[in-house]
Amino acid sequence: MRIFEQTSLDAMIGDADRWRVELDATLRNESAVIRGLFDRDRLLALREWVYGVRQRDGLSGNMPYNEATPDHVKLVDKPLGSDRPTRFVLSQFFPWNRQANADIPAISQGLMRFRNLASGFAPDTGMRAGCDYVSWPSVIQYRRGGDFLAAHRDQYAFQCILVLSEMGQDFTEGGNFWLGETGHHFEEPNLRFGDVLLLKSDLVHGVHPIDPALRDDGSMAGRWMMFCPLARRADVLRAA
Repeated sequence: MRIFEQTSLDAMIGDADRWRVELDATLRNESAVIRGLFDRDRLLALREWVYGVRQRDGLSGNMPYNEATPDHVKLVDKPLGSDRPTRFVLSQFFPWNRQANADIPAISQGLMRFRNLASGFAPDTGMRAGCDYVSWPSVIQYRRGGDFLAAHRDQYAFQCILVLSEMGQDFTEGGNFWLGETGHHFEEPNLRFGDVLLLKSDLVHGVHPIDPALRDDGSMAGRWMMFCPLARRADVLRAA
């Protein structure tokens, strides 16, 4: 893992060409972490707000994605026999909805712009109507009791994950891993709250079960992250 100490996401966006070259070389062989971009108290307040939305509104069922889909929180629970076994709580905040918490777009849009520019895309890819792609902030809680994400690949250039928990404080076992030419890489012990983890999406990666021997008590405990999936609009959006 290569760690870059940075204090300004705007400065990184302004120097995206250099970062694109740097990350293209780095992410061939290892993950990268941008450390120091966000105030801890700000991110703790954001995480608490997302948890509060779930406590207030409860979990929704699955619903088709289109430009009338409301923000919602749902349990993603795919059994071991499915194509990508998974269990976690997913909070989704779509760009066509007005956000009640201003930090959702403020933080996520900066991360999306950096991801886009460092990937060689237009800066607003996935962020405007009529674009071939769509992207939206998603906050995930992997709860104690074994929430996990099976090993898989994604199709876009790289993952840009904002870490909203810390091993040893919010949970004690499990977390992010990826598989490369040199084998299994378990990243979680090296991550800090507030880090931005960058990882080639076409590498096999996933999340080992979080505290599988413990019981989920409905609290905020567990592994938290924010990321913004980038997908072809035609692949994910359905008619209203």
